[in-house]
Amino acid sequence: MFLGLAFSAYVNGICFLLIALLPNILVPLGVSPDFELVKYNALIWPTCAMGIFITLLLDQLYRRIFIYRRKVETLARVDDLTEVANRRHFMEISDRLLETCRRQGTPVSMIMFDIDHFKPINDTYGHPTGDTVLRHVADILKKSLRKSDFPARYGGEEFAVILPQTPPEHSFLVAEKIRRKVMATPLTTPEGVMIQIRISAGVTGVRAATGE
Repeated sequence: MFLGLAFSAYVNGICFLLIALLPNILVPLGVSPDFELVKYNALIWPTCAMGIFITLLLDQLYRRIFIYRRKVETLARVDDLTEVANRRHFMEISDRLLETCRRQGTPVSMIMFDIDHFKPINDTYGHPTGDTVLRHVADILKKSLRKSDFPARYGGEEFAVILPQTPPEHSFLVAEKIRRKVMATPLTTPEGVMIQIRISAGVTGVRAATGE
């Protein structure tokens, strides 16, 4: 049964049934006529029923453990509010990306975004609205970046983005594009209040060719 965990519960159930049915098909056809089919059926069917039941339980147990493990791994990497990477995962990936770009001789840049006057937004409209603002900015980031770029919530109202194979002068353009997009996309609260969001951006990077 433990060996059967490598297969689905459906496949295991079919195997159990085939084991139980095979002698009942072969003996009437004349194969091994001395085979004690009555005793075999008396033993095999309860055993198969128990085997299928235990296999289903083990399958559900291991499936739940697998789902729980994936959920824990996701929570360890992803900020649950904005659904971008959290700071810990960002630090791990940024070190890896920086080393990869240095080895390959390609530039790499990083942009830091900070939501302006975020505390007054929380104080005026409440923390749920502040959370909505964070999600709003994170969504704009994700939609404005390439698949190879790596956005993260760095902490509080700060976001960071790693841009592989991007020189610093180009990352300025990316930062400005995102800043303008955030300004052009105000947030409307469920109460109908429009909040104009502004962000500041800082850029740093490495030109692989010059080592700057």
